Amino acid sequence: MKNKWAYIKISVILVLMMVLVGFTNHRHRSRKVKGIDITFQQENQLFVNKETVNKLLIQNKKHVENLSLEHLDLKVIENQVEAHPMVENAEVFTDINGVVHTDITQRKPIARVISHEQYYIDSNGKKMPLSQNYSSRVPIVWGIKDQQINDVFQLLKFIEQDLFLKQNITEIRTYPNAQFGLDFRRQKFKIFIGKVDNLNQKFMNFKAFYVKAKKDKLLEKYKRIDLQYGNQVVCEKIES
Repeated sequence: MKNKWAYIKISVILVLMMVLVGFTNHRHRSRKVKGIDITFQQENQLFVNKETVNKLLIQNKKHVENLSLEHLDLKVIENQVEAHPMVENAEVFTDINGVVHTDITQRKPIARVISHEQYYIDSNGKKMPLSQNYSSRVPIVWGIKDQQINDVFQLLKFIEQDLFLKQNITEIRTYPNAQFGLDFRRQKFKIFIGKVDNLNQKFMNFKAFYVKAKKDKLLEKYKRIDLQYGNQVVCEKIES
């Protein structure tokens, strides 16, 4: 008999909890929108600002702020924000006070392409339009075609992950037969890497050469550093 009463008490408690949760959820959903809070994951609002996001979130802020939360489709709002060409990801949610929060991650450019059209390549290897708000200081890629973007992106990712290369590679140039060259900061020489393969070995060879040539004060004497020949660096000097 005691077990039966214990079971009944537990059942009643569970039902009451479910009713309370349901009431709380209904009360939350019926709450009016009290405001909008926009947060950018990056330190600086480079390509998108809060004013732009506000326009994406709502066309008529006063009208939306009179709506109840249950009439807001958060997924639709997320899709509206993510449709902006400078936004990589958006998370939209509400709090218990009726504030609509939007956390935004902007796209990150890793190179700027100058060809028959101009655009950025972002950290996912996708085309990204230039911005009127901000110009990113990234390497310039000259004259690539659409079918070369994957090779260029592979090269850019390697450069991005290497602090020495990231600080010093300023331009990437394309040559026939899917071959590439690089410009090095504050140096006259051009680096020729050939095809985008064996990058680790090629740049290890280059770093070893660079350290030795810098120590011997010979860097300014070269006009071309060729890394495409296996485990060697072929240098061409500036003609006297």
